[in-house]
Amino acid sequence: MKIALFQRHGNDALWHAQALPGLLAQAGDSGCDLAVFPEGLPFMDDRSPIAHEAAVRQLEDVAGTGDGGAFIAGGCVREGRHVRNRAYLVSGGQVTPWYDKQIVWPGETFTPGRQAQRFTWPGGA
Repeated sequence: MKIALFQRHGNDALWHAQALPGLLAQAGDSGCDLAVFPEGLPFMDDRSPIAHEAAVRQLEDVAGTGDGGAFIAGGCVREGRHVRNRAYLVSGGQVTPWYDKQIVWPGETFTPGRQAQRFTWPGGA
């Protein structure tokens, strides 16, 4: 399995959902099976977190612009009254499972997750 890992500075102009299709194309052109984006990409703003349902739609829209390669992305997501730091697996054009950060650092306001999540997808090991 070949994995593309992306890292960006938090102030980088490419730190948003519109950058994902181009980055996914780079991963696909390199023959990668999975692209992994850093914590907070594309949903970095913890003061105005995106609703979970909107995050799913946005990531599935991004998936529809590419070659169907799997990727992990996420960030600050609102779920009811909770704000989560959430990582989503997108595979085959759909969000499958997600993982909520469990360890909250001092000063972070996320509601921690309560369970581990194993990400599996067709073509993944």
